[in-house]
Amino acid sequence: MKTFIIVRTASVRLPKKCLLPFGECQTVLEHVIKRCKTFNFEPVICTTLHPSDDILEEIAEDEKVKIYRGVIDNVEARLIGCARKFKAAAFHALDCDDPFFCPEEIYRSTKTMLLRGLHKLGPTQSSTEYALGMMGTSYALGFEGEDILGESAHVYRKWRLTLDYQEDYWLLATLARHHGYNASRWIIDEQAGSPLTVINQFRMKEWKEKQCRETNSLNIAETN
Repeated sequence: MKTFIIVRTASVRLPKKCLLPFGECQTVLEHVIKRCKTFNFEPVICTTLHPSDDILEEIAEDEKVKIYRGVIDNVEARLIGCARKFKAAAFHALDCDDPFFCPEEIYRSTKTMLLRGLHKLGPTQSSTEYALGMMGTSYALGFEGEDILGESAHVYRKWRLTLDYQEDYWLLATLARHHGYNASRWIIDEQAGSPLTVINQFRMKEWKEKQCRETNSLNIAETN
């Protein structure tokens, strides 16, 4: 399965987070690429045409992976352009923000999408709500309709494992240093439950409050 790694260097909350040192790899992006290869996904870097992303060309060359550069302000258009360039009828879009993605969940997502004949299948509600960093979104060209993946029978711990803030980096870099890029998600899930986890939990509350404010503002605007 082709896996398009969505990445850019112009991140706002944690600048150039994809280029930060990470575990036994030089950068977060290289960690994600190696993790994809370990679990038999074909990684493709999917980034923008902005000059700040030129450095990702060098990483693609070093890691011997394909790269696509597309429009800056529309991620889905960039993904579709990447799929057309590399003739991928189906693919999985994975955020570089999720360095310990779960391969089993990605397999389950793509299989479910194809069985149901959907164009797009998003991550589970809990993965999105708690920023678990489990997976991304599956796509299949030529189909219609979209949905979200149902919850897994496996009970995942609600640890925030998405790389957005400095606190996330401290936690994830520690896990990477101890476990490398090929550790199973089950091991990561258990080890994340250390006192280190509390350092980024306030970010979850902050994010949910922000989402609530934005929803309320949108509802007020629609009412007016």
